Amino acid sequence: MGKDANMSRPRIHAVLGVISLAVLTGPLSGCSDSTSPSTPQPPTLAEHVEQLMLDAVGPEMPGVALRVIGDGVDLDLAVGQADISTGTSLTPEHRFHVASVGKSFVGVAFAKLAGEGRIDPDGLISTWLPADLLTGIPQSSVMTVRHLLNHTSGIVDVHNEIPDLIEIVEALPTVELSNADHAEFAKGYPLHFSPGTAHRYSNTNYILLAMILEEVTGKSHAQALRELVFDPLGMTETSTSNHESMTAEPCLGYMIAGDDYEVALDIAKRWEVGSGGQWSTADDVARFIRGIAETDLVLDDLGRDIVLEGSAHSTYGFGLDRAETPHGSVVWHNGIAFGYATAMIYNVDRRVAVTLTANAVDNASTEASPSDQLLVEILEAVFE
Repeated sequence: MGKDANMSRPRIHAVLGVISLAVLTGPLSGCSDSTSPSTPQPPTLAEHVEQLMLDAVGPEMPGVALRVIGDGVDLDLAVGQADISTGTSLTPEHRFHVASVGKSFVGVAFAKLAGEGRIDPDGLISTWLPADLLTGIPQSSVMTVRHLLNHTSGIVDVHNEIPDLIEIVEALPTVELSNADHAEFAKGYPLHFSPGTAHRYSNTNYILLAMILEEVTGKSHAQALRELVFDPLGMTETSTSNHESMTAEPCLGYMIAGDDYEVALDIAKRWEVGSGGQWSTADDVARFIRGIAETDLVLDDLGRDIVLEGSAHSTYGFGLDRAETPHGSVVWHNGIAFGYATAMIYNVDRRVAVTLTANAVDNASTEASPSDQLLVEILEAVFE
């Protein structure tokens, strides 16, 4: 993405490469098993991981929170600062804007609705979306709900391909832009490919899905997600921007431009869209992915099959991706936007969930971010 003098443009998409980097690296060297009293004992996993986090925080990543929970492991850690101007320490209770992890919430909601027979994933989107919107989107008459869910629609990404969108949103500080408002930006642009013939990640797909979710349930997408996903899983610290109050103040998110830091909290709060509009804690995000994988509170076995069903072009299913790694099969998603970065991973074979959240992003950098690098080190430590 480009970068102007005032604010880096949002990248509300999954940073797919970091997972591949993390899961394909080899494990850390093992510690000595000597039990001699004169030999210094190796640190515990908690001590080792916390030190990795402490070493990683700094000007490019003021604060980072981590939740690791599953068979034989339980870590709930936060280090660094939630507000660099006041020096307020980050705690596990601080909320982060989880950006594209919100797509997983939407995808799971659709898998639940599909399992209950309330929507057909292979049904046409024209059944649910207004004609005046679809007339501006080529080939929308043959697009299905599944094309949106697994990113095979070919629709332009309004959050990354439409010029000046961030300036448009900033220029309307008192206006709440709905999913329908965001979807309007996609009108008039050609498709990248015919629906179902390729895979290309697009935030627009999940903006349209949020609109469909509202039509199917008769409720706002925020309320639908709460009833279908958040409440059943006990995600009491998760809320949707503009629609629900937060029980705890979020940490500040910083967009980095050279030596300058821009606090992005206010605009992040206004970014209430199906492609990623939730605030949550590392613990709640881990609770989500673990609850989907290990319980029937939201999805049964059929629902889990539905949500993980990819396409002929990608392993990306209904808001979740999957991969085979040296440490076992993983299900994952992550997101980055407005100074916040989140990674969510569930190791199916180890039955362990890992969630990492950080509060600074440099959108101009082409290098792996400090949170990306830290994630690699933590996964190596946890799964060695």
